[in-house]
This record gives sequence, C-alpha cells and structure tokens, in this order.
Amino acid sequence: MEHVLGYELHRLLWFIDHKANDRLRPHGLTYTQFRILRSIDALSPVTGKDLAAFLLVTPSSMSKSVTRLIDQGFVVDTQLRGVGNIQRLELTRKGKSLLDPIAEELDAVLNHITASSGVDPETLASALRHMTEEFSKISGSITHPAAP
Repeated sequence: MEHVLGYELHRLLWFIDHKANDRLRPHGLTYTQFRILRSIDALSPVTGKDLAAFLLVTPSSMSKSVTRLIDQGFVVDTQLRGVGNIQRLELTRKGKSLLDPIAEELDAVLNHITASSGVDPETLASALRHMTEEFSKISGSITHPAAP
C-alpha cells in the first residue's frame, strides 16, 4: 500500500492509544481519561463545557467521564454550591501525582520515536497544530457537535 498520510496517521494514533492504555490499565484509567486529566491540568480551573469543547466531545459525554474521575479521587469540582450548575474542575493531589510521571514517560517515548525517525518533536508538534487549525478553518459542515 502506498504511504498515504491519513492512513499512516491513523496507524500511529492506534499505536499511541494502545501503548498508553497498556501503561494506564494498572491504575484503572484509560487513555481517554488520561487525556481528560492532562487537559484539566493544563486548563485548570476549567468548566466541564470548556473541557468538552477543548477535547471535541459533547458536554454530556464529558460529564460522565468527569464524574468517574471525581469518584476515583483524581479530580475535584471546586465550584461553590448555590452558584449555578457550572463545574470548575481541578486535579487533586492524587490526580497530579498519577498524571505527572505517566505523562513524562509517554511523552519521552513519543519524543524518542519521533526523533529516531529524523523528525524534531517540536517541529512536528507545530506542524500538526497548524494542520489542525487549517482543518478547523475549512471544515465548515464537518464540525464536531462540541466544537466552539
């Protein structure tokens, strides 16, 4: 098969998902939950609605995932009671102490593999960010229901 970019990106994401899920399984987490924790860490404090838009999922789907992470003690909703039905999500110490070493390990693996293929990881990240922005501009009717 010809090396088609879309096909190769799909294969790469499959391997990333599986490597991450294998690493996270002993902690009772999936890669999707890890991505939520990482996003909360980066955007904290963040509303559930903004988190859903950032990760391109529906708010109801995000609410279910966040509830599980709260129940596991990784995330806390710091919104004061009586201020409305808006979440203000932050990581707990437990969430942060789990996230940091695993994120560092997964990043190191991905950076190593990227560099070993002759590509600078920061250059690739920048190019992918640009591609995502361009797709966002031209997508029009292909927007995700949670996209801002």
